[in-house]
Amino acid sequence: METQGGYYSVADVVWNETATPSTLTGVVGNGEVTAYGVDEAYEYSTPFSTYKLPLSGYLIIDVAVSGGSAVIGLGYTIIQSGAYRPPQVVWFDNVTIAPDSPVVSAFIEAYNGRLTGSGRPMSLELVFGGYGNGEITTFKSLSAELALAYWDGSGWASPPSIYDYSLNPVGSATDLRVLMQGSVATVSTGSQIQA
Repeated sequence: METQGGYYSVADVVWNETATPSTLTGVVGNGEVTAYGVDEAYEYSTPFSTYKLPLSGYLIIDVAVSGGSAVIGLGYTIIQSGAYRPPQVVWFDNVTIAPDSPVVSAFIEAYNGRLTGSGRPMSLELVFGGYGNGEITTFKSLSAELALAYWDGSGWASPPSIYDYSLNPVGSATDLRVLMQGSVATVSTGSQIQA
């Protein structure tokens, strides 16, 4: 979000975290593969769109196997931008990964305490902060509720471990407070509450 002009963009980054160095080959989507030292990541960002507050919506990630490739569908829905809008999914990227050996299964995996093959924490994260590259943001005001959920085959479920901090942020904020209420994180400006 670019708050001064009232613009937002939705982005996705797909890393190959099996080992270091890691490479991504056979990747097709709207974006491109970028090198980060010895590692590579696939990246795409939508053009900017305007928004009005209050703003609400959700992100969707659909992972499947098709023809021996992993297929990742990425979408979002804006439910409210100033006023209510009927939900409509915008599928902004469809990433196909066709490695040398056929893909047998594809899924999202994030477990507390586990590391990827390259030694990074295996986590799902929602982060308020600067655009990236370690940028730090200070908020004048913020009132938000965030939640992570996945379809377990019969209903929506929360990940087994939820924390009020990030393990792998590419940006950060100086003045946000997080209050966990079950699987919902309520975020506002202020000093972090100490347990």
